[in-house]
Amino acid sequence: MNTLLTKTHVMSLRQCPRKLWLELNRPDLAPEADPGQKRQTLYGNLVGAAARARLDKPRWVRRATREENVTLVTLLELTADADAFVEVPVVEPTQRLYCRADALLRKPQGFVLEETKASTVKRKSDGRLCTPEAQYIEDAAVQLWAFENAGVPVCAAHLNLLNPDLRLQRQRTIDQLGEWVADAFVQVDITNEARQLQPQVIQWIRQAREVADSPTMPTVDPGPHCKNPNPCPFVSHCARLLGDRKHQPPLTLLPDVSGKALAKRLSARGYHSLTDVPAQELTETANPSRAALHLRIQQAHASGMEVFDTRAAAAIEAIPYPRRYFDFEGIDLALPVWTEVGPYEQVPFQWSCHTQDAPGAQLRHDEFLDTSGADPSWACLRAMIGVLGDGASGSIIVYHATYEKGRMQYLAERFPAYRDLLERWIAQLVDLLPVVKDCYYHPNMAGSFSIKPTLAALAPELTYADLQGVKNGSEAQWAYIQVALLHDQTEDPVRIIEGMRRYCERDSLGMYVLAERLLAKRRHALPTA
Repeated sequence: MNTLLTKTHVMSLRQCPRKLWLELNRPDLAPEADPGQKRQTLYGNLVGAAARARLDKPRWVRRATREENVTLVTLLELTADADAFVEVPVVEPTQRLYCRADALLRKPQGFVLEETKASTVKRKSDGRLCTPEAQYIEDAAVQLWAFENAGVPVCAAHLNLLNPDLRLQRQRTIDQLGEWVADAFVQVDITNEARQLQPQVIQWIRQAREVADSPTMPTVDPGPHCKNPNPCPFVSHCARLLGDRKHQPPLTLLPDVSGKALAKRLSARGYHSLTDVPAQELTETANPSRAALHLRIQQAHASGMEVFDTRAAAAIEAIPYPRRYFDFEGIDLALPVWTEVGPYEQVPFQWSCHTQDAPGAQLRHDEFLDTSGADPSWACLRAMIGVLGDGASGSIIVYHATYEKGRMQYLAERFPAYRDLLERWIAQLVDLLPVVKDCYYHPNMAGSFSIKPTLAALAPELTYADLQGVKNGSEAQWAYIQVALLHDQTEDPVRIIEGMRRYCERDSLGMYVLAERLLAKRRHALPTA
């Protein structure tokens, strides 16, 4: 029992025992923080600073190191006369668990434990608060167990979540977001939920202790837990550990929520490889198109070849001209810096459009990018008007229309005078994703229908590997934060902006190439089941 466990270790166990073991024994196998992780860390720091600022006279208590055998009670004596914010460590001698509270507030009946998360509160249709996510309640439950077992009388446990209705009265810089903003948080009382979990918390701690003390890494197959509730940094390492099984297509290749649920049921029945599942069990769904998708994926992996349905070509031919291949990039700040923008609202700051006016006509490229740091919404819409026109004819081709449609609806809410125009554009949207999903699959897509693996299968020469700096949406968001909000001078802003332009341009060009390849591909038609 030499390893000092933390609350974070216990939460890692809840996600995956192997993740916990690797964190303790092979942290070197985790890659450096990617742009998505950097963005979430920044958001967490800003939200934490805002939560501290809401307390009248925050006071910090000396932080003991994890190795110091101190108790919370000793540290609390330092603030006996203050209703103050305290962030303090706990070392519980029996289980050796180290915890730090976001806030412990002294009240007449005891201490209120407060945890703050960079997540928005959810409401039901009648306005009542939804129960917070299970991971947040479990997190607070571990905190509650640790403090009470250290002798601290906790009378309540509260969760501070961002208020989705928050709107700033004036524009701020990102450096000012640590200041207190009225109505930034909604406080949810989770005392009962956290107390109900107390018998389970001690089991989690014991299980974490067993994993920590084990010389052997636990055996856990990859699955949905690799991404939920948080992306695991050891995913690539675990994939390499599959060994010979990597040549057997796993059940987790089945896409979407329904596919993952079916994979879980099939695994419980003893199946491990997608190609071993009888067709009648693979099509265990009332949705014929979903059943056909599962069979198409199985057939492709069994044969090692792509499967193509000629309906794709017919769908592409039916798209009217002029064709505008359009792609947005947006930023969702946990704490907004602009007025009229709420937490995590996706604000478009960039788009790229490739236009083809008629069959065989040369492509024309237009783009928009605002890195000024001001709210980019109006400039974005104004630039779109000059390229997309009045919405009277043609089509706007996208990949995964939910996002592009959502940004247009957002702009319609922000600028109601242009609602009719934006609704005409929405009516022109043509989504290539359903065409691919209904008609094409290649084993190299590995169960994913996002544009990058699809392009890698249909047009391997159009790669993202040659792009510098920005190669995916998460990197584009971090790049925007760097140049527009943080004004980061550690890297060349000109190079970052050029990387943003080239990435977004590649996405819209990729849609054109994808459509042309599907149009030209009239072989490997899907056999009738």
